[in-house]
Amino acid sequence: MGKEYDQSMKAVSRALNIELKEVDDWSCCGASAAHNTNFDLSIALPARNLIAAEKDAMDVMVPCAACFNRFKMAEHHLKADKDLKARIEGVLGAKYQGGIAIRNPIDVIYNEIGIDALAAKYRGRPIDVLLNNAGISGGDDMGTFGHLDYAVYDRVHATNVLGPLKMAEAFLPNVAASQQKKIINISSTEGSLSLVKGRGGSYFYRSSKAALNMVMRSLAIDLRPQGITVGLVSPGFVKDDFTRGIDLPIMITPQQSAAAVIKVIDGYDLAKSGTFLRHTGEEAPW
Repeated sequence: MGKEYDQSMKAVSRALNIELKEVDDWSCCGASAAHNTNFDLSIALPARNLIAAEKDAMDVMVPCAACFNRFKMAEHHLKADKDLKARIEGVLGAKYQGGIAIRNPIDVIYNEIGIDALAAKYRGRPIDVLLNNAGISGGDDMGTFGHLDYAVYDRVHATNVLGPLKMAEAFLPNVAASQQKKIINISSTEGSLSLVKGRGGSYFYRSSKAALNMVMRSLAIDLRPQGITVGLVSPGFVKDDFTRGIDLPIMITPQQSAAAVIKVIDGYDLAKSGTFLRHTGEEAPW
């Protein structure tokens, strides 16, 4: 799905007049694979890209959620640990200045363009299905109890909860003017309180998805009189960059998830508004 994501990201950027410049001689950030193999390697790989980006003195936008987490993790550790920074710089043969920002597309669109400006650009154009698919975890290292980074928590909450709510508010006239009238949000059973049993942690991501579920449950009640359906869909346990390093029999491919989610969205109607469904179409527990 990497090629398709690259194409869609470039198409969105062109539509919003966002000029992209590819980092010269970039390399894979390692994502979960490097993190599970060698700590220094997991820092050195994204650090190499950050040093390359610093040469252009431009912020770096990282669309992939897993890669974004690795970039932010590397930035955090390089700024917090002088010995590690010296070690990584020795390996790379270059200095890390820490003078550029690491941003995801939602951050750029929200803060540089603005959701209201985006809605104004598409004023009068009906939107049958408004699909909110943003989601970041904040990374395990910065979400460990006793060492919680609350600035990262703010970013996770802003992306996973405030972003979808603001999108729904700004594009409500477009949805109301359409035939299907659907606002669909990609959630996760990681936000299901009744399923948290044998494993703790994931404070940032789990709480943000639980908050998203409550926000959209309330919104469904408010928008029902307008005939607008609000849905929450868990895409399943998908084998992608977000879960790299995990290989379990229950996991599905991005293609399988996308096909299943589309089927669930097609089946959503006003009678199901406010429900939380799995990719199989079954109701997910709150």
